[in-house]
Amino acid sequence: MRMNSELNQLYCRAMLDREYLKKALYGLQLEQFCDIADVGCGPGGSTKIIQDCYPNASIVGIDKSKKAIEYARKKVGGKIRFLYADAANLPCADEMFDCCVARMLLDIVTDYDKILHELVRLVKRRGFLLLYGNTRTTAEGNPLPRYATEIRNAYKRYKRLTNWIGFDTVIISNDLENKYHMKVSITKILKDVNHPGRKALQTYYAVPKNQLTEIVENNIYVRLNMIKKEAILAYEQDLYDLLQREDTYLTFEQTIIIAQKGCD
Repeated sequence: MRMNSELNQLYCRAMLDREYLKKALYGLQLEQFCDIADVGCGPGGSTKIIQDCYPNASIVGIDKSKKAIEYARKKVGGKIRFLYADAANLPCADEMFDCCVARMLLDIVTDYDKILHELVRLVKRRGFLLLYGNTRTTAEGNPLPRYATEIRNAYKRYKRLTNWIGFDTVIISNDLENKYHMKVSITKILKDVNHPGRKALQTYYAVPKNQLTEIVENNIYVRLNMIKKEAILAYEQDLYDLLQREDTYLTFEQTIIIAQKGCD
């Protein structure tokens, strides 16, 4: 039951990105009967958005979570095919897809190089890679939640110590341009209390109060002694409360990277 609740939450979060993802997908102007892969599809939210944009396309949703794939099959269904596979070792032929979408995948992976290679490998010549991710999940604005600056600093330190890439748009775009010789464009998305709104931001970025204890205990910065758990707890409590107040202005940032293959 809890797993379904978490998957439903992830599905709903994808729906909060619908406007931005649809605009990017329509901008590609793919053929009506194209082939599209949604790599790291999770519970199928992004896959459903792709289908809405290209209803006649042949779409494959791919994820390494069996539970997520089961959920996606039931939730989205239709003619979309869902495949259980690891993004670092995809069982698909070279240049199989006109477009590969990866929403919130590179944010969380540790084997960045392998996964980016696989994503590029799957794209046809003149095809597109569409990467969507969070570039800033810590709030900025006025007033700030307590310890926002400390959390940002812990994130930067964690990246330095672990060589973790995350959704670093500079590194990703440089690799796509220089290593894979793709033509790259970058679109920044600023989400704030006016658009898409306080409730949407709270759903996306704030931790529900009944989940705070578990989230804080499992926080990677806390586990590595980079920051006190009391700081994470205070930040999350403030963020949840501030997003309900009409006198606050808070922002978060996402980015869409689009790369086209074989344009040199």
